[in-house]
This record gives sequence, structure tokens and C-alpha cells, in this order.
Amino acid sequence: MIRSKLNTQTIFNFCIVILICLFLGFTLYYLIKIGNLISVNSIFICSIIIFLLYKIIHSAIVIEIDIYAKAITFKKILTKKIEIYSFDDFDGYINTVIMGRQHTFDVLYLIKNKRAVKKIKGFYYSNFDQLREALEPIKYFGFQNNSADLKYKVLFNKPIVA
Repeated sequence: MIRSKLNTQTIFNFCIVILICLFLGFTLYYLIKIGNLISVNSIFICSIIIFLLYKIIHSAIVIEIDIYAKAITFKKILTKKIEIYSFDDFDGYINTVIMGRQHTFDVLYLIKNKRAVKKIKGFYYSNFDQLREALEPIKYFGFQNNSADLKYKVLFNKPIVA
């Protein structure tokens, strides 16, 4: 069984975001305490907190790939939600590359019914190459450029593979 390992940069980023949420929460508490509950600042701070927490909840995922059982398990760290897929559930996968500030990162899209069901980003995991090798029994559809068209299709659940 291969288990994903969050890299140190990802853990650091999650900690910074949590600290920012705590700081904004205390700021919001202070605004409420002084009587500016319905100010534009407090609404803005609430929306930032909600957005940041949403990003953390949906990005902090541990992936386990059992080669012998041919199963992939996605566990959300904060909510403890578990999704289990068989290799047979997927038609295949594609890969693409995302440009970061200093590096490029590989991304795998697991395809079911010609649509991207799950995304595995190399940015988050230090053992991304092991995860990719464990997925070799699944059909590989090839490389696709990370274009606006691909992002649109993933965002709106459109068919990716012809």
C-alpha cells in the first residue's frame, strides 16, 4: 500500500492559513465587541475566513493506493470524509503540468465517463512519483496541456477525453 506524504511546504502553508484564520477571527471578534458588526470590514473578513477554511478542508487529503486490492482511498484530514474507488471505477487518467512561482508541478486527473472525477496535485505530495507509478494499472490517456479549455472542462464537469 502506498500512502501519500504531504510535503513540508504544504504543511507550512496549511499552518499559515490556519493562523491567518485565527487572526481574522480575533479581528472579527474585536469588531463585534466594539459594535461594528455590520461593517464592510467584518463582512469582508468573514468571507476571507470562509474561503480560506474551504480551501484547507478540500486540499488537505491523504491518498492511499492499495495495489493488491486495486483501490484508491481519499481521506480528508479535517473532516475525516473517506472516498474509496476501485481501479475499475476509472476509465483512465491524464496528466498535465501546472506552472508555479518557481517550479512546475504535475497533476493527474482520474477520468470516469470522460470526465475528471479526482485530481492529484504534485504540489502537495513529496512522493508524487510513487503515487503515479501505483496508478499504472489504470489506462493512461496521455498528456494534455494545462490550457484554459482544460480548466473550463474540469470546472464545469465537461468531457475531457474524446
